[in-house]
Amino acid sequence: MVFCNPISPNCDTCFEVVYGNCNDVLTLSLGLDAATTYFINLTDKFDVVTPLTVLTDGSGDFTITQTWTEFFGGVEVDIFADSERTILISIVQNSKYYNCVLLVKDLSGQNDIALPAFDTDAQAYYTASSIIDIREQGAVNNMLVTLKDNGLFTKLTALYLISPTSLAAAAVNAKTPGTFDITWVNSPVHSANGVLGNGTTRYGRTGVLPNVIGSNDFGFGIYNRTSSARTAFIMGSQSAANRVTSMIARTTVNVRQSGISSGQETFGGITDARGWHSGNRDNSATMRHSINGVQLEEAARPTVSPSTFELYLLANNAMGVAASFDNKQISGATIGTNLTAAEDLTMYIAMQTYQTNVIVGGREV
Repeated sequence: MVFCNPISPNCDTCFEVVYGNCNDVLTLSLGLDAATTYFINLTDKFDVVTPLTVLTDGSGDFTITQTWTEFFGGVEVDIFADSERTILISIVQNSKYYNCVLLVKDLSGQNDIALPAFDTDAQAYYTASSIIDIREQGAVNNMLVTLKDNGLFTKLTALYLISPTSLAAAAVNAKTPGTFDITWVNSPVHSANGVLGNGTTRYGRTGVLPNVIGSNDFGFGIYNRTSSARTAFIMGSQSAANRVTSMIARTTVNVRQSGISSGQETFGGITDARGWHSGNRDNSATMRHSINGVQLEEAARPTVSPSTFELYLLANNAMGVAASFDNKQISGATIGTNLTAAEDLTMYIAMQTYQTNVIVGGREV
């Protein structure tokens, strides 16, 4: 590969863009969203990072307006959706996905730098779900690789990515396709943004029994795209009054509730229910609940035997009867063993990155 001076890319898959001289001012056309602010890191061969904030024009293009004569060589460009630079934007070019761009003096003869094969579990999920869109495939692959790299994939019993491809694809469990796939009841409305309940009859059956996972090592999460208040279960299972595994994203009094094994906890002041909701228990005395990776509280909730009925999505499984239906739109869910606070934050970032990249324009909230 020929640079003004060689650099080694830090990203996994990079797209080469020739820029001629080492001090050009560039306009990049990478298929980004129009009129959108992005946060850029420029990394030189010495791993010195220069942060930029750019606004794309009506065509989704942006210009790097500074002249980087101090770089004297190839530059790696990483594009993020957030100012904290945690949500990395994937780029689709020539029906392939990339994690970053390399600006080089001369092309190496190919535009693919270290383009890997898809993760085998990701490939199994594409096949089971009939997913052919390269953008979605790339988002899924990055999600699964991130979970594996951080030791989270093995903690999951079910990983529902709620594919934008179809309602049937949205049912598939990406952890183990064909096992614990969702059975949709009365056909919730599917769109590229997720699956929408109607608050009366539509919901999903997961087949996952909370008591099989365990009493004191349990965690679950769900990605909600609806802000409106409703006293209903976005995710739930109940054997008896004190054997509950459930979430209510937001009640009519702007409070959210959740429970693992022994009832529910109320959190006040939540006026927007959108985002990643998660609950985890790792001991017999307390449970934790978080929104978007930020822990709200560790509440004193002693363990009792967890529910023996399967978890439902967009409704509560009240001892075998669907009840308390929700009308929210969901676009992801997980069920498995406990995640620590740090692991829960990693899960949120991975899920948010997936939502950002899975369709053109993203479906993150």
